[in-house]
Amino acid sequence: MTTIVEQPPCDTGVCPPLSAPPAALVVEKQPQRVVVLPAKALENSSNEDNTDHTESSRSASMSSVLSQVLEPVLLKDPLLSNIPFLYKIMLREINCSFGTVTKANDKESLQTVVQQQASMHSTDVTVLFAIRYPACPSCREHGKQLAELASKDRKVSLIGAVKGGSTKFVQETLLEFHQEIFNGNHIYQDDKWQVGKAMGGRKLSIMNMIRNAMKAQKRWKKYKVMPQGLPKFNDSDKLGQGGVLIFDKYGALRFALQENFGVEVDMEMVAAAIKETRRLGRRRSIQSN
Repeated sequence: MTTIVEQPPCDTGVCPPLSAPPAALVVEKQPQRVVVLPAKALENSSNEDNTDHTESSRSASMSSVLSQVLEPVLLKDPLLSNIPFLYKIMLREINCSFGTVTKANDKESLQTVVQQQASMHSTDVTVLFAIRYPACPSCREHGKQLAELASKDRKVSLIGAVKGGSTKFVQETLLEFHQEIFNGNHIYQDDKWQVGKAMGGRKLSIMNMIRNAMKAQKRWKKYKVMPQGLPKFNDSDKLGQGGVLIFDKYGALRFALQENFGVEVDMEMVAAAIKETRRLGRRRSIQSN
């Protein structure tokens, strides 16, 4: 039976990328070891147990399969190199209660915010959605997908980070996003969009935006994610792309998914990354005791 070597605990708070995380996890416990197998690989490997392959060759083969399965959410540069910077980004909580948008006076570091979420809500995974623009139908669709996932998995905390804007339209759109799209989950203001910069500072191409928007319009209307009023681009930068960051209960970044405008978030991939993050968090807890 193949044993996958797991990532060591990250005592420094900066976790190296996982070399072989699975996409659809099926965990089979054996005495003194845990074997993590991707669901599809189980079918392909059903006949391998009767072969004469050595333990090392099967392990290498399985590692290669697992790396390919979750490759889109593995930590890579420039984000990988920017993790220390990411943890120190200062966020200000936005209160969208009672039909108004107010901002907290104090700021907290991103890693502190993530750790507080885990502590306050007794969760073991925190998903941060870097919201490029709350009036964007694609951002709203992604936010709705993530909110639905968090509502089903009560051990997941969902938070958002959004670039600040002072116009009346931005405030009204943020309020609507918080209540109708994000299910009331906490949203924080990132004044200078440092989260987007840490993720690589990718910019949305106008041509890609138009092309993908035309393809997605029917789906957006079906899912009711079109904003009230037309999106405006003259009050602040709305082209700096965001994405999804997945942290364990210790506040360590484990996986990341870049925004893909007009394309639905692969929620099976996100769910698998959450499951692996949860497993790694449990392993760290055991090793720290």
